[in-house]
Amino acid sequence: MLTRYHISQEYMAAFSETLPSMLLPLDGKMLRDVLGSDPGTTSETLAVLVLGPPAYPEGKLLGVPVIDSSTGTAQAEASMDLLEAWGLTGVITALVFDTTANNSGVHRGAAKLLEQQLDRKVFYQACRHHILEVLVGAVWENLFGKVKSPENPWFKHFKDVWTDLTTDNPTTLSIRQKWFE
Repeated sequence: MLTRYHISQEYMAAFSETLPSMLLPLDGKMLRDVLGSDPGTTSETLAVLVLGPPAYPEGKLLGVPVIDSSTGTAQAEASMDLLEAWGLTGVITALVFDTTANNSGVHRGAAKLLEQQLDRKVFYQACRHHILEVLVGAVWENLFGKVKSPENPWFKHFKDVWTDLTTDNPTTLSIRQKWFE
């Protein structure tokens, strides 16, 4: 009799037989615990998936384990456990991650720890959204100074008037001296 366990083992073995090089994105999220002992609370989870065009350009979800914390160590261990279970440790060639310390830290970041566990060099691809966030933040601080409140008053103003802005004829921002006063 075939059980779910046996079916999943056969499925995992068939998946890992003919694979190209694959990317491993790293991203943890706080999600509401719907299956645990205390439904309604939140748990730190890690969606572990691999991407590998042309066979899996949209990605293949390996699992969504609950982890104790969002540290690089916890993320690396959970990711490696699933990579080993699926037989994919030999095909990971790149890691995709945002630029937080738990992912990109040079000593205990998930990317560094995974590279050590894989025992080979892998390509690091930091998400451009987060890189641009850092660059825009640095330019903003250089032009207008450091914002001392948790919510930037300029962004709040843009949010309030966003629907009134003309978007059919975009123009560049002209810096005005009065902004610096």
